[in-house]
Amino acid sequence: NAADTVVRMVAADRVFDVDAGHAVWRNLTISGGNGGANGGGLNLPNFTSAELDNVVVSDNTANNGGAIFSLGALTLNLLHPLHIGTKRLQQFVILV
Repeated sequence: NAADTVVRMVAADRVFDVDAGHAVWRNLTISGGNGGANGGGLNLPNFTSAELDNVVVSDNTANNGGAIFSLGALTLNLLHPLHIGTKRLQQFVILV
């Protein structure tokens, strides 16, 4: 259950920054990140990829992709609900 495991940043930085390779997140909540320019919750620059399964991404902020900023491959497993919300005016931005 995503509510059982919460990774919360205290708005000092983004929550996760993938520098290289492939990352997988399952059954957790990612919240409270402040990515500055890109990706408050998750930042996925070039040549990275990620999978999210049963993940809640909420209350993150950034100029681009408050929840998720992705220039790589991003797989969202929608067999389980994906909840994305940010503190920005737009609900979420995913740049792929």
